[in-house]
Amino acid sequence: MKNLLANTIAPPLSFGSFPHLVALLLFALIFTIVVECGIAMFFKPSKKLVLTMLFCNLVTNPLLNFIFLFITLFPIYGLVDPANWTVALILTIVILEILVVCVEAVVLRKAVKYPWKKSFQMSLLLNASSFLLAYPFITFMVW
Repeated sequence: MKNLLANTIAPPLSFGSFPHLVALLLFALIFTIVVECGIAMFFKPSKKLVLTMLFCNLVTNPLLNFIFLFITLFPIYGLVDPANWTVALILTIVILEILVVCVEAVVLRKAVKYPWKKSFQMSLLLNASSFLLAYPFITFMVW
């Protein structure tokens, strides 16, 4: 009998065992919290700002990672050409990061009372920093 999944897209990522996956997710969360709260403290040493960023990251980081894992581990077979799988992953990350930046900007606006522009800029800076600093580690741990 012919393998029914032979012509489907296989995710190129390998997350290893369940304990490895949990360690990867915890690393991503802790790293993000340390980087974003540290940078936030550098720009404005405020307990309210740090607690707001801590709360945001405790919600948005696991949510983003679980959505990303769901998409990469359980892809919708047949919708993405295998030659474009990497492009699809990059677009997924970009879209999810944009959503996180927007959500965190709204939370900063409401909780810390920053103007919209400053809220968006701070959220963009913090998320870009944590993503760019974590990318080499996460890439090494996953690929």
